[in-house]
Amino acid sequence: MRRLTGTPSGIGNARDRQVVLNDGDVVVTKVIGLGELRNNVVAVALT
Repeated sequence: MRRLTGTPSGIGNARDRQVVLNDGDVVVTKVIGLGELRNNVVAVALT
């Protein structure tokens, strides 16, 4: 199973307590004066 860390090089896997994104998580990016972008994390079956 692949684990999504949210970073290009998978830094979340190298941490002492691994940090990964899970199904149902929401990634929010905010820019003051511009707004915010919300991305929902959805697990899909790999074939």
